[in-house]
Amino acid sequence: MSDSPPTGADAVRVEVSDGVAQVSFARPQRLNAVDYGTLEAFGDAVSEVSRRDDVRAVIIRGDGPSFCVGADMRAAMEGTYKVTPQQTMEVSDRAVLAVVESPVPVICALRGNAVGVGASLALATDLTVMADDAKLKFPFINLGLMPDGGATQMLPARLGRQRAAKILLLGGDIAAKQALDDGLVVDVVPTDRVDDAARELAAAVAARPANAVAHTREALSGAFAGEIKAALTIEGRGQASLLTGPEFAAAAAALAGKSKA
Repeated sequence: MSDSPPTGADAVRVEVSDGVAQVSFARPQRLNAVDYGTLEAFGDAVSEVSRRDDVRAVIIRGDGPSFCVGADMRAAMEGTYKVTPQQTMEVSDRAVLAVVESPVPVICALRGNAVGVGASLALATDLTVMADDAKLKFPFINLGLMPDGGATQMLPARLGRQRAAKILLLGGDIAAKQALDDGLVVDVVPTDRVDDAARELAAAVAARPANAVAHTREALSGAFAGEIKAALTIEGRGQASLLTGPEFAAAAAALAGKSKA
């Protein structure tokens, strides 16, 4: 595999067919870890395609074995990630809000791992189909960071404050069966069925009366969007500080050492 994965528009693929748009992370070399350019292109793609007259539903997914494993830590360690912490948070927020504010339903096809902002993107969708061996992962705290992408609002809203706090404060994971039991995802299927199941769900949504779907979606996401925006403001301020702090520096140095070994 190439050591120089695509970024920007080259790292995101958009396909539209029969009223359904599919927006894919296309960096399987890095398990769809995202850098600034990739997140920017992803957010722009979701925003643009969801407003097309011929699109009734959007699927977000990732090429290869994982949906999205969060920030491209390898790029950060190699010194090729040349943006400020504030810029990083802003582009991450725009990607999440592109999903939350879509005028049409957004469905996530989740294979492998959804880590960090990848997990937040999955939680931000209307419907998520998850592979039976997949996990939602929130490792921020172990890296000297805090949850972002609206996770501090979305997870407590679904699990309750105590259970969400345990996961986020200890850097925990949520396996597929638990995610289904907790109402975090709509279905769990074998890995090789994830894309088909997501397309079937999207086609079913796209076949419903468009105006009724749009108004229902708006009602479902109205208050939700406001709460996420409030969380993003708090997260952005805290994370920007932590990204320049000593705890993250120590964690990054440790990761760099393991990478070299």
